[in-house]
Amino acid sequence: MLIEENSAYRRYTRVWHVLAAIATLLIGYNFTQNESQTTTNGVFGASFYSTLTFLIGWAFNFGVTIWVSFIAGPMMYKLLDRHTFSNVQGHLFPIFFVILGCTSFAQLAIFTKVKGLSNLSNSDYMAVAGMLASFLAGLLNSIYLSPMMNKTLTKRINMEKEEGVVAPNIGSKLGENPMYKQLSRQFGKLHGVSTLLNLLGLAGNTYLAYYISLELLHGSWAMNKA
Repeated sequence: MLIEENSAYRRYTRVWHVLAAIATLLIGYNFTQNESQTTTNGVFGASFYSTLTFLIGWAFNFGVTIWVSFIAGPMMYKLLDRHTFSNVQGHLFPIFFVILGCTSFAQLAIFTKVKGLSNLSNSDYMAVAGMLASFLAGLLNSIYLSPMMNKTLTKRINMEKEEGVVAPNIGSKLGENPMYKQLSRQFGKLHGVSTLLNLLGLAGNTYLAYYISLELLHGSWAMNKA
């Protein structure tokens, strides 16, 4: 998506994502320190296929989020002109958000089937919150925010093409155009909300990495004690 070169988003967004992930890990660690080392009715081991689906869903979700947010997005922004970059992102993001929503929904379905939603531990509640955050991020971005951003950005780019310019070098005439300024503000608000949702989804997936480690460790610990 089109973001100005010196915007606060461009300078700090990946820092915010990393800090949110670290903060979530610290909170999760604090919540789970007093829990028993043995677990019952774990999400892993219920059946081979449910375990496999849960792990693949998390890995795909977490992996594609890291790739889009920290690798593909920044590299394309650096190497492509703004119109090409926006066009690529306009096709990439809808698929990205559908992946987030579908994989998170599959994880939630498996988790609730295996563990239910009663008598959950602190770590279980945190895991549910993480999956729910990722699901909502994918759902809201997919059905509302992404289409609105693409629509707004298309209008903005068309105005730039009519003037023969490419952002951020748009000149004073277009820069003072009321409609162009309104489109820029609208896009900024939509993109800000979308980024916040993506940040929450990344934080949730980061905690799930910790949760999965706990499940595997406690399951292994319990088997060794048996």
